[in-house]
Amino acid sequence: MTGTRPVVVGQRVRLTVDVDRYPHFIARQGGRGTVTYYHEDDHGGIVAVQMDQPITHPDAQGVDHPAATEWNNEIQWDEDIAHAMGCATLADALWAEVELL
Repeated sequence: MTGTRPVVVGQRVRLTVDVDRYPHFIARQGGRGTVTYYHEDDHGGIVAVQMDQPITHPDAQGVDHPAATEWNNEIQWDEDIAHAMGCATLADALWAEVELL
């Protein structure tokens, strides 16, 4: 991971883009959260950010409803997401969508 900013549990971050986890939710740019889990090795891994405010999703009438409660209001990045983003590591995928506060 040379050249990649390290990921540390407890880091505070802000979303720099809308993070789409179709079909479950889209976490909106500007949301803030805390890195709650990070593990990466040769077999894959995961990084999780628990958002400060509830992640919501509008219904057909445009009314927002909680959308990430089953994931403890966390956004997760795994090797499949990193690969789809064209990133070599989970850290690269995270830092492509968040900034350190």
